[in-house]
Amino acid sequence: MFQTVHSKRMYPFDSGAFERGLVPKYATMIDREDYALEPQPDVVERYIGTFFGSARAYYMGEAIDKKSFLQRHGILPTEASLHALISLLNGERIGKELDERRSSIEIQVDQAIQLESGAIKAVILPEIYLQDKKFIREIETLGAQVITYPRYPLNTDHFYFAMYERCAAFYEKNGYFDV
Repeated sequence: MFQTVHSKRMYPFDSGAFERGLVPKYATMIDREDYALEPQPDVVERYIGTFFGSARAYYMGEAIDKKSFLQRHGILPTEASLHALISLLNGERIGKELDERRSSIEIQVDQAIQLESGAIKAVILPEIYLQDKKFIREIETLGAQVITYPRYPLNTDHFYFAMYERCAAFYEKNGYFDV
């Protein structure tokens, strides 16, 4: 279900934050490439199943707890990158600088990706964009569902909830959490 395009590199976190030292020291003491995921079409699904157990848990950022993970997979103390990764996914000693991207799968490609009709399932944006009929038609031409949320005169941080809520409802309705 989570098949990916041919990728050049894949990481189980935001590699830019890693390089800028925005992840805990225990994670950056290990070379970034030791965390690299095998760029295979089914690696995303296998990764999510291994570290989160389900697509819903991945979306919610709820990794399998460290103790259960280490016991279930028989991880030895010498496998430092796995110990550090599961600690990072569980949010151990996370500062304010690192957000949910600590558990987002980063896929890097070295070529342009041609999006065909139907490749984009939905676009979530503020209601005000509905005023631009040409823009909305372009989204719909791609076969994507337009999902909107209201804009209130609040701090922009408050819009994240609306976006996440709309996205979760779309995933639920379309069976993406049933993986």
